Amino acid sequence: MKVLLTLLVALFIAIAIVTEGLVAALAELLAFVVVISWVLKSKQAVKRKEAQIEPHV
Repeated sequence: MKVLLTLLVALFIAIAIVTEGLVAALAELLAFVVVISWVLKSKQAVKRKEAQIEPHV
């Protein structure tokens, strides 16, 4: 999954470098959205793991 997202971001950045105008702006926006969604998904996974661990009192 991480490899796929990394390749996707690299593809969007390559498109942004090669093209101009609206296409480049959309490619940059999509790369940004992919990275942000990846970070938020990772944070949710960490919170779920922490919620499963119950403290022993």
